[in-house]
Amino acid sequence: MHTDDDTALIAERIKRARTEAGMSRKALSDATGISARTIERIENGEQEVTVQRVKLLATATGKSAAWLQGDEEPDEAVDDFPAPAPKPAPSRRSEPPAPPTVADVYASLRVIDTLRSEGFDGTIRQAMATCDQVRSMLAYQEPAALVEIANSRGIDRTTFPKAREIQERLENEPETGQQDCAAIQERIIDTAILGVDLHVVAPKALQDIAKAAGLESDGWLGWSNDDVLIEAVRPAVRRMALADQLPDDLRDFMYAL
Repeated sequence: MHTDDDTALIAERIKRARTEAGMSRKALSDATGISARTIERIENGEQEVTVQRVKLLATATGKSAAWLQGDEEPDEAVDDFPAPAPKPAPSRRSEPPAPPTVADVYASLRVIDTLRSEGFDGTIRQAMATCDQVRSMLAYQEPAALVEIANSRGIDRTTFPKAREIQERLENEPETGQQDCAAIQERIIDTAILGVDLHVVAPKALQDIAKAAGLESDGWLGWSNDDVLIEAVRPAVRRMALADQLPDDLRDFMYAL
């Protein structure tokens, strides 16, 4: 059982860890599965935190569980001029860098989520660079991991092929499989910049943006289908989101995640 002083210290450490990681309570909730309201109560010292939750919070924020529970920081007394790191032993062959993990993708997505929640004013280049980083990391993920990330971002799993189907296409029709993966990747990027998957936005709202952007439909009677419309209007919608120029009926979507 924690004392009141222990609870207050743990609350302060958890809040500090979250802010230093650049995460909103919503982003930390997504990363840990702990509700944003519970995180708020923990940070305010209104609720004790279990050891299991401390471990989840530590992993998500990059801190140690021991430090979150009140231990001193191991690097508090660091010399002004630390000794240089030892040189690695010479090797006849250099090992290739490890591919990015799903955790790496989540970490970068949380950065964009935080920027979006605070408005992109003054951070547009950082947001765009982080999106490019996410896109590059997603290119390394196999279908199962890609689908897992898409599901975690609220993208309806019934609107794209199953991981097994994509894997079979990659093995039998590589170009088609890559197209499936690329389509999911861009939908994940949409959730980062817009806070929502464009496939759940009303087609009428997207058609209005297409018209305002001077885009011509691909058929005599309008857009042939929603997928074609989304592909055409996506760059314009992203530009508007980054510049805080989305129409009111789309602005609320920016905080959906």
